[in-house]
Amino acid sequence: MKIYRFSEILNFESEVHATSKAIEDLELILNRFPYESFNNIGVSYLDVEHKSKLQKACYYFNPKRLSLLLRLIMAKNNTVIFHYPFAKGRVFEKILNQRFINRNKVILLVHDIDSLRSNNNQDINKEVQLLNKANGLMLHNLNMEQKLKDNGLTVKNIVNINIFDYLVKDELLKKDNLRKFSRRIVYAGNLKKSEFINKLGNLRNHQLMFDIYGPFFNENLRKLPYINYHGNLDAEDIVFNLAGSFGLVWDGSSITSCKGRYGEYLRYNNPFKASMYIAAQIPLIVWRQSAIAEFVLKHNIGIAVDSLEEIEKIFDTMTELQYNRMYKNIVDLSYKVRSGYFTYNAIKRLMDSN
Repeated sequence: MKIYRFSEILNFESEVHATSKAIEDLELILNRFPYESFNNIGVSYLDVEHKSKLQKACYYFNPKRLSLLLRLIMAKNNTVIFHYPFAKGRVFEKILNQRFINRNKVILLVHDIDSLRSNNNQDINKEVQLLNKANGLMLHNLNMEQKLKDNGLTVKNIVNINIFDYLVKDELLKKDNLRKFSRRIVYAGNLKKSEFINKLGNLRNHQLMFDIYGPFFNENLRKLPYINYHGNLDAEDIVFNLAGSFGLVWDGSSITSCKGRYGEYLRYNNPFKASMYIAAQIPLIVWRQSAIAEFVLKHNIGIAVDSLEEIEKIFDTMTELQYNRMYKNIVDLSYKVRSGYFTYNAIKRLMDSN
């Protein structure tokens, strides 16, 4: 049985955000394996998300995409590696979900489990039914695996990546960012969904300084003396341009806990933001109840808190020696994350067990 990969060929232009970087990095790591591409054209609803009906029709009726659709319908007895979620649009996903996945062996490299964001049992059960058709899964961590098993996941061949990689150019693999202990905290990401940013003014102690990066910044925050906004940087440039001593992994609408669909999702996922901070060699501050907290504490690359209010007290007793140990650990780990170590080995273990 021949092994293929379904290549994610990106055609869309969007704001700088983690999604496209994560997909691009996984594609580059897949290039290290001898798997032939199943497709020679990209298919993604993101390509036409804000396009007119005519533009969408021209996109999906492209002769190469029609040929690909026919190949998916006819394919049988192949092994194909896919990014997951498929995000191919209704017609392609219907063929994948109802026909292709039943006639071929499918390996899914999971970026996200959308139903865990909604935390709706009906949605989770429906998604698990689809995942159960796969022959192998690359999941984020044991928390995600256990949550899915609690909802009926029966796939035997599962590998947890534990941390996503964040690739940089070869010549920058060993470039270091010198850091010293301070009370400057970095937050980088899509600021539209990071509602807690707007509540930083409610923190009781304002000795902390926040350096903010990303699109959709609330301009009203510029007047706060403890917030510095640095704009929206390119996904690779940001690795060597983060100013601060700690990188914050937080989400949702509250400063006292991670709440809401995005905050609660941290219980199960590995945020790509964490990988970016590791690549940038900046120790992390994470929610204690997040899945990533175990990885951070195990490798001594940061601290875990239940509330942002706790940070100041921890800083009050932290020594430069403690910080320097975390910094050294994250520098060592950054070389692996920048080179694709974790993803490559996870895929290798997954395929060796297939």
